[in-house]
Amino acid sequence: MAISERQPPGADQQQSAQFVMPAMPETPDQRTLGVTSPEPWYRTRWAIRIGMALLIAGYILFWGLTAFYTVNPTDIDVFFVPDTHIALSRGFLFIYQLRVGVQYPNANGPLSMIPFTIAAWLAQQRGWLGDVYLRRMLIFAVFAPFPLLVGWEALRATDRHFARPLTGLTRIVAYGVFALTPELWHSALFYGHMEQPMEVWFVLAGVRFLAERRAAPAGIMLALALLTRSVTAVVLIPLTLILLRDALTDGDFRMRAWVNAADRARNMRAFWHAGQMLFRYLSALALTLGCVLGPFLLVDRQDTIFSLVTFRSALPVGGGNFWGLALASNWQDIAMKDDSLLTLGLATLLTLVVLAVRRNLNARSTDLYGLLALTSLCFPLLIKMFWPYYLLETYFYAALWVLASLPQLLAWYATPQEATQAQESYTGQLVIWASGWLLPVGVVASALVAEYGISANSYGGWVAPWPAVNTLLFLILMAVSLSWLLLGRQLWDWALRGILGVYLKRANALPYNQ
Repeated sequence: MAISERQPPGADQQQSAQFVMPAMPETPDQRTLGVTSPEPWYRTRWAIRIGMALLIAGYILFWGLTAFYTVNPTDIDVFFVPDTHIALSRGFLFIYQLRVGVQYPNANGPLSMIPFTIAAWLAQQRGWLGDVYLRRMLIFAVFAPFPLLVGWEALRATDRHFARPLTGLTRIVAYGVFALTPELWHSALFYGHMEQPMEVWFVLAGVRFLAERRAAPAGIMLALALLTRSVTAVVLIPLTLILLRDALTDGDFRMRAWVNAADRARNMRAFWHAGQMLFRYLSALALTLGCVLGPFLLVDRQDTIFSLVTFRSALPVGGGNFWGLALASNWQDIAMKDDSLLTLGLATLLTLVVLAVRRNLNARSTDLYGLLALTSLCFPLLIKMFWPYYLLETYFYAALWVLASLPQLLAWYATPQEATQAQESYTGQLVIWASGWLLPVGVVASALVAEYGISANSYGGWVAPWPAVNTLLFLILMAVSLSWLLLGRQLWDWALRGILGVYLKRANALPYNQ
């Protein structure tokens, strides 16, 4: 049971009539003697630290063992390992000289290649670089800490929203939601993309800094995410707009208050404050991008620009999503040139709709992760070639959204009857909250369905009916996420009234849209 220590509105005026939620019962020894028993050994600090070290070591070992699973050559073998040969022989700044086939480069950001290069150097020292399984074992081991870092950052996010942090076995299970999702191995084993958890970790760190109103560190973290995977540009849109609106709100900006001089002066101060925040954020982001990409542009400008920017317009439309429904029409020309712009445009539109309806959504809201999940779905829907591993980022955001929305009871109520009513309805709230896990499960299911669809043609391309199936699944996930974001409070209220026959009169007892 999650207990919130926040008091309901007006609690200070009703202090004498408040009812405190009962504490956990004490043992007879504690009641009679007034002393507490010593902690068992497994709860001591040294035992916890040793246990954590063993769990981390076991997790890394598990990743290394899964590398011996036999699969077809992946992007590790086709792109990343050949690129590490260039990095180790010519220098890391020349990694964008790689070409596979006629013109296909390594399109990942330079930060994603650092762990690959470290693993390749270690493999070279051991004489394993030519062995597919042994070098993959080292690559998996080097990247293994990043899913743990995603879980660590996600649990820090839940700690911000819970009055009492998750502890013990519950916290370990919450880590497992992120570190043991099947999508990690789906992406790693079948496609060789290990860098996605690294990207999501940077994004979640950036969200934490936004919640703390630290614009410059947020810009640095999001720039690092963009330097890991360019798909971060999609979630940069809602995060930037959220930062701007939060800055205006902190400055007490009022849209309709321009009548008198005092209102105008206050709004102008709010604009100045928002401009400063945005400047610090964008300056840190741009400076980080410049410091990292600058050496690549100085040493190998043409290959760097081609690999990271211009080559995409020359790629054919592979389909597997919305564009797979339009291969025989003139829309294919639109996809060839403007798929990235349409993806960013749809993400912007959805963000503006959500922010217009949800005036209370800010960088400290749990629903921000829902907005990230929603906008991240624009990429697999509208990019010219969809691959199933594109859904891993969406899973992370959706899982964190649901986990951070765990309903909580208040510690203070106006009357005993109200406290009893809240306790009775809490089980129903948990049942409805548990149904929210259908969203991240649906993301995993969509990835597995897509994997089955593309494997049916021996990975030779998408054939009917799979583009239509994928598109339908994406639209369902987006519709569920959007309706949850826009109508979350009302949806849960209707469900509680209709299914359980319970109507919560106090808004603070509702689990969502905090």
